[in-house]
Amino acid sequence: MLVQLKPHHEAFYRFVFDKLMRLNALILCEGKTEVEVVKKIAEKLRVSLQDFSVGVTDCEGIEVVPQMTSAILALARLSRKLKVMVVIIDAEDMNVEDRVRSFTDSLGARGARVSNPSPIDDQVYFVRVTVEDRTLAMVIAINGVFTLPFRRHKLEDHAVKLLLLSGKMSDEDLERYKDSKEVIERDRIVELIEDSNEEHVKCAFNHIHLALLKLLSILRSGIISNH
Repeated sequence: MLVQLKPHHEAFYRFVFDKLMRLNALILCEGKTEVEVVKKIAEKLRVSLQDFSVGVTDCEGIEVVPQMTSAILALARLSRKLKVMVVIIDAEDMNVEDRVRSFTDSLGARGARVSNPSPIDDQVYFVRVTVEDRTLAMVIAINGVFTLPFRRHKLEDHAVKLLLLSGKMSDEDLERYKDSKEVIERDRIVELIEDSNEEHVKCAFNHIHLALLKLLSILRSGIISNH
């Protein structure tokens, strides 16, 4: 079961005790659009999470990474049922490896012990995060299509790739834009996914699909491993 959580509407620790204590896994996204995209991809590509209690929520705010890492450490300490987290973040102006390292370094700076990131795919990495006596599996998925001619890379890149795959725009059309967010508004991405071919969606949002499959694999096996 995939449950959307809304921590900004509740005091954080009440949110933790009332809802997260029952979860097996949590998907943390930077913004609300990513939450809706994750839900739609799970539905479109038939990633069945019905046998498990999985929450998905955003960490909307200016200081997204510090907010995420602080939340992760609090959850690791407080929730004994929580086994795995998926974190989905934009690459921005970094390459994938630097973005992953920046995120794991932020966790380490706040007291967590983090294993060396192990690649699952080009934009999906696995780490183990230990806080006090608790070890969680973590899957980190980085948004961005690095073949696109943009300086900053983000979720919208994948919608642009989907438009290209679907034949709804051409490479020549891209020359008019400096950023993928100029091509498509965020609130149209979920509709685009819904209306697109399944194989095109899988290709354009492969990193999120693989992160969800890895989450499901860990929950089914109960083994915190990168294999």
